[in-house]
Amino acid sequence: MKKIILHIGFPILITILSYLLSINYIYKIPSPNGGYEPITYMVGFGIALFVLGVSAIVSAILYIGSKKNK
Repeated sequence: MKKIILHIGFPILITILSYLLSINYIYKIPSPNGGYEPITYMVGFGIALFVLGVSAIVSAILYIGSKKNK
């Protein structure tokens, strides 16, 4: 049960961190009215989805690989 929680929670945590990093440090366009332009959040969301997909695939491969060793 702990492995399932780890293999689900780790990709979600990485996704949240990548979203926050991308909108705060990597890709941000300041708005003249204050805050950021909406494109900043859309690009951050796209990067977060990409990271979620990659980390979920890696996590699934590691989970299946660990089950075969038992």
